[in-house]
Amino acid sequence: MKSSSTWAAAAAAVILAGSSATAAPKQDDFVATPGVVNLTHMTPGYSYFNRPGADAATHDADVKTCASKAGRLRSLDEQLNVGASYGLVGAIVGGIISNIYHHGVVAAGLENCMVVLGWRVVHLDDAEGEALAALPPSELAARLEPWIGATEPHGQVVREWGNDAIRASTDRFAIRPGHTNNGQLSLIAATGGNIDKVAALPPPDIKIPKLDKKWPKRPLKPEQVATVPAEGGVILVHLMGVSGKNGTSVAFSRIGPDEATPPSTQDFAPDMIMVAQGTLGAKKEGKLFAVAAPAGRWRISSIGLMPGLNLCLGSPSFEIKPGEVIYAGSFDLSSEDLGPDLSLERPKAWLAGQPAAERVQAAVYTNGSTGLCGDAEMYAMEIKGAPFDPSYHWAGALTSASTVAQPQAAPEPEQTQPPTGIAASAAGEPAH
Repeated sequence: MKSSSTWAAAAAAVILAGSSATAAPKQDDFVATPGVVNLTHMTPGYSYFNRPGADAATHDADVKTCASKAGRLRSLDEQLNVGASYGLVGAIVGGIISNIYHHGVVAAGLENCMVVLGWRVVHLDDAEGEALAALPPSELAARLEPWIGATEPHGQVVREWGNDAIRASTDRFAIRPGHTNNGQLSLIAATGGNIDKVAALPPPDIKIPKLDKKWPKRPLKPEQVATVPAEGGVILVHLMGVSGKNGTSVAFSRIGPDEATPPSTQDFAPDMIMVAQGTLGAKKEGKLFAVAAPAGRWRISSIGLMPGLNLCLGSPSFEIKPGEVIYAGSFDLSSEDLGPDLSLERPKAWLAGQPAAERVQAAVYTNGSTGLCGDAEMYAMEIKGAPFDPSYHWAGALTSASTVAQPQAAPEPEQTQPPTGIAASAAGEPAH
């Protein structure tokens, strides 16, 4: 079994191309920028959650579910294990720093999760919020109860679901997010504790399998596309628009029998594909990658790396069958619509002269796949116009009637902490 400090290193994905240095950690400004959605911070000050027509029991249950998921998140300091290499004093200091910034990622994760579940964030002025936060939890709950399900709640609605992860203008990554310790009134009312009381939950105790060597670890050249194992196919991805702000990677994960069971533990095939480019030398037109992938259903699982935005609360997925060549699309991290662009001109040109050029097909996406929550942030992402899995009832599915059956389980109320990758197939320079 692997401890939390060695899990990420042992299970790390291998980056497909390039590398980029991570800036030295610093405290991010804890300021709400008008017109900019921030997935990395909780709403500053005092707020509570509202969903028209909802009751207190539903509110409390959803808050507890989201708090448990948020407790699995890890700040960048925690992921880097700050101070551990500097002896006992360094480890103690590093642990204190990690604990402080754990609260920031928990606060942001809780709010993001509730927004995905259909709740709105309602902000109160500091004087009223501070007075409410000082009440015993039972009294606070009684005060919030008539506001929780109101169509026009007390205070100002400042956030609701909006598929924000697809836009480059959204703040998607932060190294050390701030938080207002007693600011999330719904959490205090539902659990009796503030953000600092949401403890860091342990990572899963999972054995990391040794992958079958027949699966290539490097990106394929056009002439190698026909050489993949018979039980697999090829996934092609184009990535562009990378930067320190926009992120440098998009990851795909294979869906297993359930969210807590990596399929690699059963078939010793790769579970994760990460396509990435370093910011130095990145070309404006981006780069296309081809990777051998076992057959199955694959989901877009994260954007960015160290820190990363985990899309565990809902993301698009597609299927690949043995022998297929699937174009997962072009992703532009600098755009107001991340994508993917599924037009086949680019992959056909890349495969020109190879039999696969006539067989490549665009991925058929379905929104609403879920996964294990972890990393520094968590949220959901949807492809415009794609149908939703009928078992998924969060985010855009709350208002969409377009559903299609897919072989995946309904979202679980409580999940365990994932590493950034469990067993990876990719190529290039090692990631974290």
